Amino acid sequence: METRRSVLGVLGVAGVASLAGCGVLQDTFEQNASPAGVEQPALDQTGFEHRQDEEIQFTRTVDALGQSRDLRLTNWLVTHGKGAGDVGADAATFRIFSTPSVTVAGNEINPIDNFDDEQLLAQVSGQQGSLEAESTQVVSILGTDVELTRYKTQREVAGAAVTVFVHVGRLSNNGDLLTVVGAYPELLDESEKIYSLARAVEHPG
Repeated sequence: METRRSVLGVLGVAGVASLAGCGVLQDTFEQNASPAGVEQPALDQTGFEHRQDEEIQFTRTVDALGQSRDLRLTNWLVTHGKGAGDVGADAATFRIFSTPSVTVAGNEINPIDNFDDEQLLAQVSGQQGSLEAESTQVVSILGTDVELTRYKTQREVAGAAVTVFVHVGRLSNNGDLLTVVGAYPELLDESEKIYSLARAVEHPG
């Protein structure tokens, strides 16, 4: 399934970034990310299934040599899920968020690159809350050693507070900034499966 939404409300349009050093000026600067995915054998082995590819538009006004221009980014959020009995159809999820890398004079101006993990999690999952770091695991993703941080957080499910573990890792690949996010409730131990899925990420998907 493919859907589309905007992150204007999440990220805002007030900030100004300098594009000095860019070549030809134009009214709008547009960059498109490529969606990522997971190799099918890894999905089969872990019991996860592809759920959705979501296109997310982001527009921000920037300053280009003293003139206002629009920066328009096309991002992708690819979601995989796994059911677990009474817990639900997507008790465990594995998501990959890709956003274009936009650099000027060697500086990254995509504001998403400056998000902390809590902000990224809100962007990727639509859920907000404090994160308590528990551990880290280095995993090779697309030939890059990536540190996946495991956090503990709380979510409300059917009116009850549930402890959830969330793994977050970031990397750059093929001109995009990628974030992988694996999540599951405390009563399930899906950490090794999350690592397996991370190792099997493909981009473009």
